[in-house]
Amino acid sequence: MDRLFYTARDEEIINGEATDIYFLRTVDVLKAAGLDKVRVRAEFHVVNLPRNYKWAVFAGLKEVINLTVAKELPITIYAMPEGTLFKANEP
Repeated sequence: MDRLFYTARDEEIINGEATDIYFLRTVDVLKAAGLDKVRVRAEFHVVNLPRNYKWAVFAGLKEVINLTVAKELPITIYAMPEGTLFKANEP
């Protein structure tokens, strides 16, 4: 499909068609170990910011919450408030 800009559609995200390869590999590793129904903890943080950037703004929490509700996922989310300024390597 040709798109001027690649922006994932809601259905693509909900169906897992737009994700980072890290998540796909993690699923494969867990299944290979016979752990396909295991409880997993994931933590996300920024290691590097673009050159000459000293801080960034945390955004996208509402979308993550919407996704967990749409998929009826039993997920607990702990996050800094939307709009929080943060530096690289901060949790």
